[in-house]
Parts: sequence; C-alpha cells; structure tokens
Amino acid sequence: MNNNKPKILSILQKKTVLVLTTILMASLLLVSCAGVRIVEKKHYLMDYFSEPLKKQLVRQTPYQENLLILETSIPRLYDRTRMVVRSSNTLISFTNNNVWAQKPSESITNLITDRINAYNMFTRVQRKTFADLATLILKADVKRIEYLQIENQYAAQLVMDLYLTDSNQENVFVKYSVKRQKAMFTDDFEVFAQMITEIVVEETDNFLLLADRYFQTPATPIAADVSSGDEFSTITKESVSSVDLLGMGKLLMPALTDSDMEPVYDIYTSNWTFVDNGIMGEPVLLKPGVYNIKFGSGTDIQKQSKEIEVIPGKKTIVEPDWACLTVNVIDENRNSINTRYEIFDIKTTESYGTGRGVLEEKGEKVPTWVLPAAKYKLTVNSMPFNTYTDFVTFDLIPGYIKDMVIVVDSETGQIRGAGELYTDETLRSRKGKISSAIHANANITNDNSQDKDKPVTKITFNTQLDTRFEYDEFPIQYTFKNLIEIGTIKDTDTDFRIAQDNFSLKNTFIYYFFKYLGAYVRADASTHFFQEKINNPSTANFKFVDRNDDVSYHLNTKSIKVKNAIFPLSLKEGIGMNLRLLNSTRSNLNLRAGYGMTQDFNKDYYSYSGQITENDTKFEVYKENENVLQEGMEMSVVSSFMLPFNVTYSSNADLLIPFDKNKSANFEWENIINLRLVRHLSLDYKVNFNYKKDHNNYLLINQTLYLRLTYFIY
Repeated sequence: MNNNKPKILSILQKKTVLVLTTILMASLLLVSCAGVRIVEKKHYLMDYFSEPLKKQLVRQTPYQENLLILETSIPRLYDRTRMVVRSSNTLISFTNNNVWAQKPSESITNLITDRINAYNMFTRVQRKTFADLATLILKADVKRIEYLQIENQYAAQLVMDLYLTDSNQENVFVKYSVKRQKAMFTDDFEVFAQMITEIVVEETDNFLLLADRYFQTPATPIAADVSSGDEFSTITKESVSSVDLLGMGKLLMPALTDSDMEPVYDIYTSNWTFVDNGIMGEPVLLKPGVYNIKFGSGTDIQKQSKEIEVIPGKKTIVEPDWACLTVNVIDENRNSINTRYEIFDIKTTESYGTGRGVLEEKGEKVPTWVLPAAKYKLTVNSMPFNTYTDFVTFDLIPGYIKDMVIVVDSETGQIRGAGELYTDETLRSRKGKISSAIHANANITNDNSQDKDKPVTKITFNTQLDTRFEYDEFPIQYTFKNLIEIGTIKDTDTDFRIAQDNFSLKNTFIYYFFKYLGAYVRADASTHFFQEKINNPSTANFKFVDRNDDVSYHLNTKSIKVKNAIFPLSLKEGIGMNLRLLNSTRSNLNLRAGYGMTQDFNKDYYSYSGQITENDTKFEVYKENENVLQEGMEMSVVSSFMLPFNVTYSSNADLLIPFDKNKSANFEWENIINLRLVRHLSLDYKVNFNYKKDHNNYLLINQTLYLRLTYFIY
C-alpha cells in the first residue's frame, strides 16, 4: 500500500498546479477585461443659456446696419467631433468617448449669433439668407480650442480672432484677438464644454463693446489684442459626476488633496438656514439660488465662508483662494511617529487646533488642514504660541498645497528639522507604500489544537520579520503581507528549544468599478520551516497510524515528531466582489463574497486521537491527517480600527461553504489587538478561531499575548 503514496502525491501536486493556474488565468482575465471595459460615449453641447446681459450693450433702437455672420473658421485639426487634449507644446491627443455633439465651427457660430441677437444691436442679423443685403460682416477665426492637461492641472483654452468688416471684407473696422486659459480644477469634460461656452460668450461681449465704441466714432478703426486667463493652481485630479437633473444646479468645492482627508463643509441658504454637508471635490446637487458655505479647519468661528450662486443646469465651481497643509511627523530614521503638534495663526495668535503624526505602517492616512492663506507657526510637545523652542513657521499661499515634514528626535521628541521635501520623502505623494519591521516578542500561548480538553501553555521568545506593501490609487488596490516568525519555546518541565516557526503570505488585488465596489483576486499561503515534536516530562508509549492504516509503535519515548518541515502547507485562493463600507484614517471595513478554494497538504502531520490499551500497555494514539481540498463559496470580513488610548484592532474572518454537500464549512477568524505603550514597545493580544470539521471536529482556539519590541527598518 505504501507504493501508492507517490501516485497520490503526484495527483495532489497536479491538482494544485491546476488550481493555481486557474486562479492566475482568472486574475489575468479580470485585469484584461477591466482594461477593455466598454465606456459609454458622451456627447457635449456648446449650448447658449440666458447668461446675464451687459446693460450697456442692450439697445432699444438698433443700429441701422444689416449684419452677416460667417461660419466660424477653424483648422481641420480642431473642427472635428473628437476633442483635442494638449499635454505639452508638442504633444496632443484626441478623445474617443468624450466628443462634441456637433462640429465646433457650427456651435461657436450659433453661440455668437444667439448672443448678438439678445442685445438687439443691429436691424438684421443673418447667416446666409439675403447675404447680398449685408452692410457689415462678422467673422470668427478660431485658432485653438483645447482641453489642457499638464500633469495634474486642467484648463480650457480658446485662441480666437473676431473681425467686423464692410460687406466686401476689404476694410476692417474692429479686430479683437484673444487667448484664454481658464482653470477647471477638475478633469470633467462636462466642465470643459461649459467653460468653452462661457469663454465664447464672454469674449463676444468684449468684442461687441469695441464694436459699440466704433459706432460712436466710426472714423477710427479699433484693434485689440487680449491675452487673459486664470493661472493654474496646483491641484489633484478629482472625478465629477456628469449627471444633472433638469432645473437643478451643482456646487463644486475643489479638493486640492484627497477628498476623504479634507474636512467637510456646510451649505446654508442666504439667510443661514442649514441645507446640507458637502465633500470637497464632489459636486452637490442644489436648487438654483444664493447660498452661503462655511468650510475649512478650526472652530466654527475660525472657518472660512463664501456666498455663491447656483445656476440651473450648470456647475458652480468655487475658485480656491484658500490653502491646504499636510503634516508628516517622522524621526531621524524616517520612521513615522505620532507626536502631537499644534498650529497657530501668527498674526492673531489663535490656535487652529492640534494634530498628530500618522503611523503609515498601520494604514493611517495623512489628514489635510484647509486654512486661510496666511503665515502660521507650528509647535510640538504642547508648547504654547510664544515658545522659542520646538517650533517652525511657514506661509500658506492661496490655491496651493504645502507638504510639511517635521523631524523629531526619537528619544527627546524635540524638533531636529522641518520643511518641505520635494523628493520621494514626501510621504503623501507615494502611491505604493512599503514598510518592514523586526519585532522581538515575549509571549504566552494557550493552544488546544492537539487535545480539546488538554490545552498546552507555552512561554515563547521569538522574532518576527513583518513586511507589507500596499498600492492604493483608484481604481487599483493591491496589498502584500509577509510574516516570518522564528523563536524559542519552553513548556512546563522542559527546557527552552527552537520550536515556533511560521511563514504567512497574503496577496489581495482589488479593481474598483465604483468608489466602494470592485472585484478582488486573492492568493494566500501559510507553512513552517522546521520539524515539530511533542515533548513530555516523562516517558510514554505512542502509536502512530498513517493514512494507509500502517501502524508504528514508539515505546518509552519523551520526544516524538508530529510535524514535518513545510507540512502542513495551507493554500487559499479566491475571486469575487469586494464592498468597501469604510475607508478612512481610523477605520476600514471590507465585505467580500465569491468563489474560493483551499488546499491543506498534511503529509506526515499527526494529530492526537486519544488513548488506547493494548496488551495491558497504554498508548497515546496519533493519526496522520488527510489532505483536504475544497472549493465553494467564500465570504470574508476584513476590518481595522484605530481606537482611543493608542489601541488598534484588526480582524479577518473567512468562511468557505463547499460545493460538495458531503464536506463541512471551514471557518477562520483572526483577531489582533495592539496597545502601543511607547515608541518601540507595544502589547499585542492575538486570538485565532479555526473550525475545519474534516480536519478537527472541534473549534481550535489559539491565543497569544505579546510584549513586543519593534525596530522599523523602513
């Protein structure tokens, strides 16, 4: 019967390869499908709305002139439905799914015509009909109409000449040249179409002001060359919904950093009745009207306020005249540290509140301060405003972000340096974050995995290498975790020996279709490196039964091997949907459901089966565990929370319901509570619940209490 072992192992190995290959193929298919998702093509109009008219241009009695408006002249490069995106002086591209509903030459001609008709300036305004009756001709020559995308900055650009000539186009009475760049503070093409429309209308008004001046003194031709526009502000890319309800308008307060990290703002009516809260960088749908908004960091009195008007069918974008500040606190070894700091306005000496450095190795994110443009003073260690030590001053500029890095001494907590770092040391700019730490632990473990009624208490000293990598940039999130544990152990009445060793590897890839919903693929592995033995204070007799029912006896033995190197080897794979319910600095909660597989390879792994007596001799019976291969529906809950008093709680619960009705469900629940005592010292309590009926017909409970000394490598 032993001759069948190689065949069985070969079959298991082939099945493992097949399973892993299936997971890999599914992962590649998911990523490739995500890359070729069908995106709805959107068509944008330059449609004329009843924009406020300039009173000085409205005429009760028109000028006795017949105006012919020629079709706008635009180079073929721009006079197409696909929009032109310019990334530099030498690089342009064309959109595929965001296009003009009609050619720009037609739309701009219609805009100019509608605007001129609204002022009643001429006896007759015509396009082509009765062209021979025209006494004046208006011609628009558009040289550029572009969506500018320079790094993370966006603007609408229009370069255009307007001419007013005689009917033969021989004499030019008015010439108006303009180059406009209007910052958008978002990458939304709906905003781009809206801003181009606004620019055309505004510059048509400016042209008509010159024309009106010419009619007052017709002997003097007028020429104007204007280059105007808004300077770019340093902002980050934020997505904006393009869905408007009829009769409603939108308010957009641009987010200069991460929307989730900036404080929410309040919206009030014109008489300060509360309406709603808004998130920076996300549009809010409102009824048309005048509103007051209160936003920023600090107390309610310190917050900034603005009066804005929401117009039907339009996004009202508030141009940032405030500033943003992020503060990273690190020690001289570039380890993040949660030292407390306070921010003061130098002119008023007012405190805008306190903050603390974040611990990125625990998943915390850097919050953003939204403050008025001014000069500020930052102090650490609870120092007051008038301190002459442990402080730094800095200026905040309207529309810009300042990334401050405060370096403090890890022993004394005093400031050793401060300023802006423009290299990869600026922590906020990292999309992928890697951390690695060495932990030295002293722990007490209570474990009943060998005998339900005889839990074993162990004292262990061990070291851990904990490496983590996380990439989180929408729509992709990838998490890699690797934990290697090696230590010494002492049971009751035994000496210390090398026994505890674990290797854990977890990979999770998530592609988000929406902000909170995405598809995940995961692959986990856990094993160990050394043999494991049972050590008794006195001799005993053992009976070992392998899978083929072959029996071996071990008489008068104190120590005997129950686990081989590498085995048991546990693999888990899964693919499905991920729902992210919470995602903030202090709390994360994800629910997952999908197709899962587990493989437990238990070669030479023996578990206690009870006591028997044979020929008046008592034997402790150990049986070799069967390999367990399952597939079914998996459900997971993954969470982490930052609690008061420097307590962190993380939890990972997995449930697998096999498709095979003859097999039972598997349940694993890992819980870790960390109490941070000082910078490098913490207390960890870990409790794992594991139920696999096909393996152990009872709930396995593994509890560990660590006194942990940590050194952060990076």
